[in-house]
Amino acid sequence: MEEIAVVTKKLENGMIELEVQRNSACGDCKACSNSLESKKHILIIKDSVGVDIGDRVLLNTEGKNFLKNTLIVYAIPFAFLIIGMVLGYFVSTIYSIFDPDLISFIVGILFLSISYLLLRFLDKKYFKNNTNVTIIGKKM
Repeated sequence: MEEIAVVTKKLENGMIELEVQRNSACGDCKACSNSLESKKHILIIKDSVGVDIGDRVLLNTEGKNFLKNTLIVYAIPFAFLIIGMVLGYFVSTIYSIFDPDLISFIVGILFLSISYLLLRFLDKKYFKNNTNVTIIGKKM
């Protein structure tokens, strides 16, 4: 996937801030943190081609990495939720603790919260290594 972006800021450590126009492929999913009125995304990536403020660049997103990261972001929380619910249900039925469905729900939500903490840790580690999914293809 390719997008055109404008460099808005130069940051420390060779990073830059880019402004990307939201295109029609974004649709109305409301998944991004931008409001509905905003038609722009802000990205922070490594400057690999030596750009200045105001330059236009072509961004490339590697499909393999994008798909892998999307799978991680959705599969890990889902797996943790299911494991938590099953574990909660079996523990509550074995020990006759309380209502098994309620315990299953609570433990599932607890495991889901743990998965988000795990993803946050992985995201920080991933960002430190600067192996971003989106890279600058060329300066325009």
